Amino acid sequence: MKSAVIARKRSRRNGNIAAGASPTSAARNNRSAQPAKTTASANGHAPTMHPLVSANPRLVPAKAGDHAAIHQLLLSQFRGPSVLEFQAQLDEPLYEPTDRLLVKHRDDVVAHLRLTKRVLQFGPLQIPAAGFMDLATATAWQRRGFASALIGAGEQQSASEGAVLGLTRTTASDLFARHGWTACGRQTFSVAGARQILAHLRAIAPPNILHASEDQNAADALLSRRSPRIPLLVRPLRRMELPALVTLYEQCAAGAYGATVRNEVYWDWLMARHAFERGYVAILGDHNLELPELLAAVAGCVLVSGGRIVELLARPGATPAIGLALLARICSDAVERSQYDVRFDGPPQHPLHQIFRAAGGTYHSSEEHEGEVSMARLFNPLQTLRDMSAELLLRARAAQLQPQVLGLEVFNFDADLRRATHEDARPYRLIITQRKVRVMPGNLGRNYLKLRRRDLTPLLLGHWKLDDALAAGRIRASTQRAHHAAEALFPELPWHRPPLDDLVA
Repeated sequence: MKSAVIARKRSRRNGNIAAGASPTSAARNNRSAQPAKTTASANGHAPTMHPLVSANPRLVPAKAGDHAAIHQLLLSQFRGPSVLEFQAQLDEPLYEPTDRLLVKHRDDVVAHLRLTKRVLQFGPLQIPAAGFMDLATATAWQRRGFASALIGAGEQQSASEGAVLGLTRTTASDLFARHGWTACGRQTFSVAGARQILAHLRAIAPPNILHASEDQNAADALLSRRSPRIPLLVRPLRRMELPALVTLYEQCAAGAYGATVRNEVYWDWLMARHAFERGYVAILGDHNLELPELLAAVAGCVLVSGGRIVELLARPGATPAIGLALLARICSDAVERSQYDVRFDGPPQHPLHQIFRAAGGTYHSSEEHEGEVSMARLFNPLQTLRDMSAELLLRARAAQLQPQVLGLEVFNFDADLRRATHEDARPYRLIITQRKVRVMPGNLGRNYLKLRRRDLTPLLLGHWKLDDALAAGRIRASTQRAHHAAEALFPELPWHRPPLDDLVA
């Protein structure tokens, strides 16, 4: 990327310079300068940003020599990351210094954005994604449009490198919304008291539950009345078991929505990063085995940070005793450490959420938590729709949809659907046959959906329940048949991004 000089646009009214940007202070998590005026293009693409900044600052990709100055800027705004965490970011397998975009004034770093490279599992598909992280502007340089310039440049760089989806978790949702981002993805977790969970587990232990045979394991007490049929051992995770962890995660992530695709190199980086404090594995069968057989016997794993279960894996189709034994071990540790609550982060359909609720705990699933909003943007949603054609065909067959045409009337990012006319939109046709689904421009027909371009992201990613989107006015269906077809093609999906990938060391 070539250096770009960020120029100030001036307009005089009554002899004064109208800046056009409203003030916003720097914030802790992805909060930065307020963007300047936006101009929405007529073709429905993202609005063009016109940053209003001083004459000399330049937007440039970072170099290795900028890392020390970047760390100082982040410390001044966020009081982090630690030296350990910052070094872990530099050691990430796909990291390059150019993944950081900077605004520089002379040799000083005055604004920063970090882009991460991920591949997400989306059912049968794998989607290249870019994370927008650590957006920050030095206090003396705020309210000059640097944040908007960095977001726009980050979108261009990510798309040019093959990313389809942008993701962030931010307290500056209004800032990202001006670039076409929308709330998408929920933070899903349950919290309950450790002693209450253990008491509930003792009460519900069915006859076929297996106990963990390690001494002093909480699962021994949980199942002390039962005679084990197959030995189940829960013990600390060892580095030599990394290959088993890779295989176990692949089995659990297959067909998931939102899980990061991880290879052994990536797992090695996660282990070395020390973002989690401790881990345990569950081993089924005889534990006195040689290493190859022992790795094959690993049937579960749990990773913990403080009293928070950041990842719990159990071999699909295996006994539910694995998850219960791992949970019991974590609760036992919490009691020994005088920690009252245990938190479990997991997909909304995970059975452990029911255990937490039954133990008197609370369940949380929302777009926002403690001021942070999960947001996303598909850089080319119509191309993503074409890439999903095989998946859409399977959904159409499962719903027994008859061959038909579903129109999509796509408006500009900020169009008002109640007042917008057909001239303000681009029409597309979703042609559904017995053999394939095609997306092409053309007349809408009688059955169509009306929505804004930004709202294609949550629709395609399965963030919405269609009836909720219709009730909120985010989507409008021309007929009941269009409603029924959209409900079958774009169902709500169990989207979940494991926190481990972005957990701070």
